[in-house]
Amino acid sequence: MELAGLEMVKAMEASRCESEKRRAESETELARMMLRTQSQIASFVVGDGDNRKRKRGADGASRDSSVR
Repeated sequence: MELAGLEMVKAMEASRCESEKRRAESETELARMMLRTQSQIASFVVGDGDNRKRKRGADGASRDSSVR
């Protein structure tokens, strides 16, 4: 009876460890996705955002000159 109890505790502990491992892996993947997204936002703000503003200004200027 005592042996069965120990085996059950051992199985429960293994299950808990596996659950904790899956949780840690999920948190790691979430952190990677967040960092990737933040990096993309930062590169857009620093680099691509300026280029888009120039393109809009250039497009607007060409439209104004063609209307006149």
